[in-house]
Formats: sequence, structure tokens, C-alpha cells
Amino acid sequence: MAEKDNDEKIDVFTEQFSKTEHFILNNKKQISTVVGVILVIVIGYVAYHKLVVAPKELEAQTQLFPSEQLFDKDSLLTKAINGDSAAPGFKAVAEKYGSTASGNLANFYLGASYLRTGKFEEALAALKKYDRSDPILGPIALGDMGDACLELGKKQEAVDYYLKAAKAEKNKFTTPLYLMKAGTAYEEDGKFDKAAEVYEQVQKEYFETPEGKDAAKFIARAKAATEKK
Repeated sequence: MAEKDNDEKIDVFTEQFSKTEHFILNNKKQISTVVGVILVIVIGYVAYHKLVVAPKELEAQTQLFPSEQLFDKDSLLTKAINGDSAAPGFKAVAEKYGSTASGNLANFYLGASYLRTGKFEEALAALKKYDRSDPILGPIALGDMGDACLELGKKQEAVDYYLKAAKAEKNKFTTPLYLMKAGTAYEEDGKFDKAAEVYEQVQKEYFETPEGKDAAKFIARAKAATEKK
């Protein structure tokens, strides 16, 4: 019985193989064309990355480096943004190499630099171009966008960005920080009940963090303001 079953399986396999073989033989020209097109695409993609993307990335890294060294010095941020005769700044690198990883990073630096120099609209524009895929810089970029919106009086937009920043990569550092910022923005917008909810979330879920330990006084303030309304 088992031998009969095996014979039947072999017959089915042979029949399917024959059909496939028959199809290939009848459509050999079309299949060869398709395979040839795929190979051309793959070879072109690899060549593009080796001959264009990789050299451009290296060039972008070299151009970005001098401005990166100035980023932590507030007095030199304007130079970091605009560059000088010796090296281009974040703005030029972002514009010229935007398709590279370093060009993308330049958008982050540019936005953060604009924020620190009080150019909030420019900060938003640059940070929107940053793809925010980095697990560390992504939430910070969203938080910076919240800061820029708050400075521009766009309180609800600021809250939205802070909450996105808090959720982007949940951890004990950026999440409670941006939740607290969202609470502060809610308060500035007169939404004290919402602020209290966010502060209570920080106290409950991140009680061991500095923000969690300070949350009680923020909750009390928000609730007292709610009662006065």
C-alpha cells in the first residue's frame, strides 16, 4: 500500500515537472528576456551604489565633519550652519548631499542649530526633511520640532510632536522627558486636565526616573489649576 502511495506521489511530481518543463520550453524567449531585464536592473543597482552612492557618501561625510566639530559651541553655530571658505556648513551639505546618510544627518544638525539660534520656522523646515529613522536622533528631532512649535505659539502642534517623540522609541530617558514637555505645553494651552493625565502617566510608568520623581508637584499644580477654571 505504502509503495503504491509513493508511486502515485512520484507520478504527480513527474507530471508537474513535465508541465513546468513544457512551459519553460514553450516560453523560453520571453523568460530569457525577463531574466535578462532583472539582471540588468540588479547590476545597475549595484553599480550605482558602488560608483555613485558610496563615493558621494564619503564626500558628504568629509564635508560634514568640520561643522560637526562646531555644533556644541553656541557662539559658532552660525558658522556651523553657513560654513566658510574652508568648509561648507550644515545647510550646504544638506542641500547637496540630501540623498545620502550624511546629508540626512546634516538636516538634523541644521534644524537643531536653527532652534538654538532662535530661527524656529527654519528649524521646523530642516527637521521635517530629516527622515527620523535613527532610534536615538529620531525622537530628539521630534522633540525639537515640538520646541520650535511651542516657541511659535503653536501649542497643540507642540503637544503632538512631544507625544510622538515620547512614543517613537520608548525608554526611560526620552519618553518621560517628552511626556513632561507635552504636559507643560498642555498647561500653556490651558488644558490642565490633559496635563495632569500626562504627568500621572509619567509618575506611574516611569516612577524611578528624575521626571517620575518630580511628577507629583506637576500633578498637584495642574489639578489645582483645573479646579480654578
